[in-house]
Amino acid sequence: MSNTRNKILVVGATGTVGAELVKLLDGSGETVKAATRDPSRDLGPNVEATRYDFDDPSTFDGALKDVNRIFYLSRSADPIAADVARPLFEKAAALGVKHIVNMSALGVEMDASISLRQVELLLEESGIDYTILRPNWFMQNFATGFMNDMIREKNGLFIPAGDASVSFIDTRDIAAVAAKVLCQEGHANKVYALTGGESFTYEAAIGKVAEAAQRGVIYAPIGEEDMKAALQDQGLPEAPIAFMLGLFSRLRSGINAPVEGDVEQILGRKPLSLEDFVQEFASSF
Repeated sequence: MSNTRNKILVVGATGTVGAELVKLLDGSGETVKAATRDPSRDLGPNVEATRYDFDDPSTFDGALKDVNRIFYLSRSADPIAADVARPLFEKAAALGVKHIVNMSALGVEMDASISLRQVELLLEESGIDYTILRPNWFMQNFATGFMNDMIREKNGLFIPAGDASVSFIDTRDIAAVAAKVLCQEGHANKVYALTGGESFTYEAAIGKVAEAAQRGVIYAPIGEEDMKAALQDQGLPEAPIAFMLGLFSRLRSGINAPVEGDVEQILGRKPLSLEDFVQEFASSF
């Protein structure tokens, strides 16, 4: 017997949060459809890979077939995220999807011009039950991507974060929260702020990275113009550069410093710690 209309579609299924979420849902016995541009990828023996392209709404019908819940995240640094999300949300509403969990970002509610906030508003107006997750900056940024490149290649982190504090969160906690709110009652039309259990300046965080790596690693704050020039040298388009500079501007304003209790409330345990994270990923540094 098929699990008609009892599947969870995970958009971003091959990303840092999505891949962990697919694993958790599959392990708990849920029927999962993993949205990917390459459905030939092996995403697990019990996971149904489905072709999905943000820019091709013709892929949405197949992705939404038999689905009643969706985990949705926008593409990174997408200035037209709401325009991209609109046709999917409209189709999901027409097909009777019951619940969409949207991964947004901490603090976006303060500025309606932010594309991720526009996605939130679009979802709130869709008529579908929603849960909005607003995570803080990822601990995983230290272990992968451009921050990790700086740490490994230049023995330092050079970003325009000033002396701002951040309650960094492990992406595995985000996935665990998403799995809970997708599969449990009581989370409809709620918004959760997801943070780690302690706030750190980047200087303090890099100090912990240096301890784990057992070598000298420094934090040296730079100006926005220096960051912009570095990103331009890497060939990054203007829109993602503006998005990233906006993130750092908001970070310096202090919006990423608070420690919230939603992770512990939902998971029944404290968030994973930065100290444990850097020790676990010490070989990455």
